[in-house]
Amino acid sequence: MYRPPPARPPGRARGAIRRRLILLTLGLSLLLHAAVLVMPGWQLPESDTDAMPPLHAGLQAAPATAASPRAQRPKPPPARPRRAPQPTPAPIAAQPGAETGEPAETQAAAPDTSPATEQNAGAEQPVQTQAEPTPDKIDPAATEPITSDLPVEGRISFAVSRGDGHSDIAESVHGWQHDGTDYVVKSRVAGLGLFALAGSITLESRGKLTSRGLQPEHFEGRKRRNPTETVQFDRSAGLLRLSGRDQTRELELPPDTQDLASVWYQLGWQHESEFSLWVCNGRSLTQRRFRSAGEENFDSRVGPLRVLHLVSDAAPGEDAYDVWLALAHHRLPVRIRQTNRKGEVYDQQIKEMQYPGTHLAEAPGERPALSN
Repeated sequence: MYRPPPARPPGRARGAIRRRLILLTLGLSLLLHAAVLVMPGWQLPESDTDAMPPLHAGLQAAPATAASPRAQRPKPPPARPRRAPQPTPAPIAAQPGAETGEPAETQAAAPDTSPATEQNAGAEQPVQTQAEPTPDKIDPAATEPITSDLPVEGRISFAVSRGDGHSDIAESVHGWQHDGTDYVVKSRVAGLGLFALAGSITLESRGKLTSRGLQPEHFEGRKRRNPTETVQFDRSAGLLRLSGRDQTRELELPPDTQDLASVWYQLGWQHESEFSLWVCNGRSLTQRRFRSAGEENFDSRVGPLRVLHLVSDAAPGEDAYDVWLALAHHRLPVRIRQTNRKGEVYDQQIKEMQYPGTHLAEAPGERPALSN
């Protein structure tokens, strides 16, 4: 029996349905692009607390390329002809955010941290070129292992907000462990909700504890799905070897150079009212100048803390940083605030801290507003 085909919607109704589908698709596309645009970079380390299991004492073997017994290190390249002394380079622009966020991070890479960089819709950043810094003579005492005030292991979780700080856009987790001679510091950044679509940033630093504090020997960072970038600190040859994106470069290595994962914990060793640190983010070397802004009371999510406020003002083209160290907790970082070159602010504030004998956490069910 013949059955007539089902009636088709009138032309006007079909047009309305088509317009709704187009608007829905456009809306989803804008949300995805917005998430990528606002995610922090290497210097803003944000992390997923479930993705990083608790650390336990005892170090794992370092990567094959990291410093192992000295006898197994590759022989340094033949001495190169001495060049005329070069002036110390002016500070170059720090890689945005990733480590933002993205690490700083908080982020870590940098996180760009960039670890984001920071807030450039995941666009590939060109390798920066610069004059190589002339390293000072390294103090032999800097290689002598010491027992530091840094707890043998620990973990700090941060809430990451943007701008006004009314809501969290990401989580950042820092973890470390050491045996008094060798250390490892890790951080991971991951967005929350829609921001999770931008991926994560992971940073790792390995090296020695010395009378100067942390002395990195190997650093690696990975942002989203980009290739892993690594840095070898060849102190015997006085060189940094940067590898990533099918490129390998060498820079001269100033003493006390840090990476995006170690720098936040090196600050606990610095007791001067003003000081400078060189920081390698995997692509370039930047000199950061810090000054003390004095002690403050910090009303954090885990309770009131007495903190030391350090400020790293931005030179032209650089990001600015404010760091707060908990004076009653081994001068560990409890807040890291980054203001990037666009004036955008990314703020990491402690929401949990664990190390032997201490556990600080916000009360269940409470979500106090982030401090200003």
